[in-house]
Amino acid sequence: MKNKGFTLIELLISLSIISIILAMVTLKFNIFDSFYEKEEINTLLNDLDYCKEMSIITGRDYDIFFKKDNYSINYNLNSKKKIIKKVNLNYIKLSERLSIISYRNRGTLSQKSDTYKIYGKKKKYNLKILPAIGFIKIEEV
Repeated sequence: MKNKGFTLIELLISLSIISIILAMVTLKFNIFDSFYEKEEINTLLNDLDYCKEMSIITGRDYDIFFKKDNYSINYNLNSKKKIIKKVNLNYIKLSERLSIISYRNRGTLSQKSDTYKIYGKKKKYNLKILPAIGFIKIEEV
């Protein structure tokens, strides 16, 4: 009677070869970059929505200060700015023209309607601002 199965050693070797090949493919094609890029875009949108909602609820002005590779959320407390959150951006870069988005105490934006560029490692996005209703939208280009 012959055994027609694989030994444990053969299975372990074949699994290790497959996992090494998958690891090389993952690193070569940066499969996770697009996922992390989308995650940073969603975090930015959620933070902008948070500022709008908090400005309506608390009656305070909320500001989001942008730099090329990070942004911070602040609000005014007795004429002093209090930093709520600072986010470093690793997978997207913001337009040089975008420096601040300010939500006034009723949820409206203080700046004019405009479109700003957001540069991802794989894709480009447009950040559209409609100040009258405090609407901000991010679209893939």
